[in-house]
Amino acid sequence: SGMSLVEALFSMAERGPIRTRIFFEEFKSAIHEGKSFEKAIGTLQVAFEDRMADQFFEALLLAKTLGGGNLLYLLRQLGDFIRQDLSFRLEVEGKQGWVRNSAHVAAVAPWLLLLMLSLQPSTAASYSSSTGFLVILFGALATILAYLWMESLARLPEPRRIFGV
Repeated sequence: SGMSLVEALFSMAERGPIRTRIFFEEFKSAIHEGKSFEKAIGTLQVAFEDRMADQFFEALLLAKTLGGGNLLYLLRQLGDFIRQDLSFRLEVEGKQGWVRNSAHVAAVAPWLLLLMLSLQPSTAASYSSSTGFLVILFGALATILAYLWMESLARLPEPRRIFGV
């Protein structure tokens, strides 16, 4: 809109999202104190603590270094990349939800079957002995271990911050 990159970032202190205005106010103060653009952007990266914000700020540093002629193209490409990344992550999380739900069902199903079988007097008598108690105890331990293992497998790792300060 005709503003310089620094002026546009300054304006975010008044017109940006309310939760981020304080960060851009700190950026504005850092520039007015004589810090370089790179160091001031570094303070924004530290404040945001987000890998996608890091990518955005690194794109701004690149645009500042190389000139702003391709800034719009660069930001569009970055936006497309971030949208694809989020879409892929949501798809994987959805599929991981199915794995997690399967783990819940697999952990509960044998115990429901045991509960239904225990309604028969002969089954109840066989599990009321000390050997039956050991079988139930071993089954409970195996179920807990298998459930915890499935939960650890279903957990997605958080992506690392590549450009983090």
